[in-house]
Amino acid sequence: MGAFLLKLMALQALFVGCLVTYGSSQRQYFFVRTLPAKLAWIFFILATTGALLLLLTVYDPITAGVYVLAAIMVDWTFVILASPHFSMQQGLLACGGLLMTLTAYLG
Repeated sequence: MGAFLLKLMALQALFVGCLVTYGSSQRQYFFVRTLPAKLAWIFFILATTGALLLLLTVYDPITAGVYVLAAIMVDWTFVILASPHFSMQQGLLACGGLLMTLTAYLG
């Protein structure tokens, strides 16, 4: 159970980091105004580093790194493809949270 919670926290941090970074784009649909790019990228780097450190307690270093890279690719694809189809922000957050919960449960 402890490994599941660590993976879940790491994947949720990666999802929020990708979402904030997407919010700094001029073509984003999620936020009313764009977020400052430097702040968004700093948050993304901190979320990625934190997720990697959490996953290092569960997996070997190479496995944790590949896990983080795969999760970032899934998050980016989901955020970019799904955000124009959700009229409410809560729907995207709920679906993304569910996706990361299922990933943590299966992975």
